[in-house]
Amino acid sequence: MLVEPGGGQSSDGRHRTRVESAEPRRCVLFPTDFGPAARRAWPYALRVARVLAAELVVLHVLEPTAADFENPAGAIRVDMIAASLQRACQAALGHLRAEAADAGIAVRTRVVVGRVRRAIVRAAIEEHAWVVIVATRRATISSGVQP
Repeated sequence: MLVEPGGGQSSDGRHRTRVESAEPRRCVLFPTDFGPAARRAWPYALRVARVLAAELVVLHVLEPTAADFENPAGAIRVDMIAASLQRACQAALGHLRAEAADAGIAVRTRVVVGRVRRAIVRAAIEEHAWVVIVATRRATISSGVQP
């Protein structure tokens, strides 16, 4: 809570204070590629969002594609492919959104085009994420650590 003294004086000469909530919105960012590792991490993302009483932002990144694809019949309409991918991603995100909402968790979804690592960092900054839950497909240094 932020209290700002000297907020002026009322007509009776008393000082007023302006009180504003300074607590930032809580956000858990969950980037997903819809693969097996992301599916295994999903319940963890739900639990973390619930424990933090945070909004869950589910992000999917579409990597840019070359615009000069050609097939024997001529150029492929990349804009049509991108639109189709966007629809497929929104449908998949819709299932996750419904599952989170059913669990009582505030959820929002985002689809962005860009390089995956950069897009995740950008989204974490834009969303002021408290936590970013990233699934991994490979063994990591902590893979052998037992809880």
